[in-house]
Amino acid sequence: MKLRVYQSRHASADSQETDFVVNTVRIEGAQSGADIFQTTLEGGFLNDTAGVIRSDSIDQTATSISVGSHTILPLFQNNGTITAQSTRTSDDSNSDGVQDTFGPGGDAFGIVFEENVSVDRIVNTGSILVSAAGETSVARAILDLSGNVTVFENSGVLSANTPSNPSGLRIAADFSRSTSDMTLTNSGTIFGDVLLGAGSDIFSMDGGTLTGALDFGAGQNRFTLANEALFSGALSGEDIDLVVSNSSFATTNTSATNVRSARFEDGSELILSLQGNALNEGALIASGNVTIGAGTEIDPNFFAFPATGTPLVLISADQLILGDSWKI
Repeated sequence: MKLRVYQSRHASADSQETDFVVNTVRIEGAQSGADIFQTTLEGGFLNDTAGVIRSDSIDQTATSISVGSHTILPLFQNNGTITAQSTRTSDDSNSDGVQDTFGPGGDAFGIVFEENVSVDRIVNTGSILVSAAGETSVARAILDLSGNVTVFENSGVLSANTPSNPSGLRIAADFSRSTSDMTLTNSGTIFGDVLLGAGSDIFSMDGGTLTGALDFGAGQNRFTLANEALFSGALSGEDIDLVVSNSSFATTNTSATNVRSARFEDGSELILSLQGNALNEGALIASGNVTIGAGTEIDPNFFAFPATGTPLVLISADQLILGDSWKI
């Protein structure tokens, strides 16, 4: 079956009672024995500017859009608004006016691509907003279990939040199943972690913000920030080449930030979260060269000061290249 999905209105599903799993939009193929019946969206899926897709649950999982097995679509594009929200029940067990007993809440997903889905490109120019209630609940704005996405472009808002658990798992985009090389661009706002897979990935920020961890996984990887982009989070992964131009790179790593090479230029800012110990936790550690270009400002934030006689490392590199007019 070959289709094109164009959504420009309001689609919502919500539960008025607990323990109902809510899934607003479901697209899938089918399999009967050895026979596979594919659903092909030749023109892709488009949620247009005026389109709103919403899912709300109580003490269960809320999913706005799920794409199931045996579905083929070259493009998933959101220009509108996609929201998923799980809430939890509460009760005043002592009758003292204070809510002190809570339900489990539930996970929340904006978009899920399941296994055996063929999808190449995701574009978001609108808003994908996910909120999960509960002490152990997880918020995922985008989850790709197919491992087939190779291009991700965000110029809108992508947010994953766990309001009842400040230390909860907030994942803006999960591409950790990918074994292909990915190209990602962000000129919008991303709140939550971004997880990449085993391919050699390129993540470029042209302005915009990313607040959350960025895990490149395996491969030969490159992370670039330009035009007043702002990254604030923990950076991890294999063989990362980091380039920061007229932008701010603020690492919140509690362990060392390991890269292959790093370059800071055009008045960039490097903010380090230092633990002040012999393990160099919080320092920028490069197996190759680190270049500190003209006008770069290094801002070390100390969460603990080193013991007497313990050297304090900010940057370690095979070769440290210092330009003019940089400062700490």
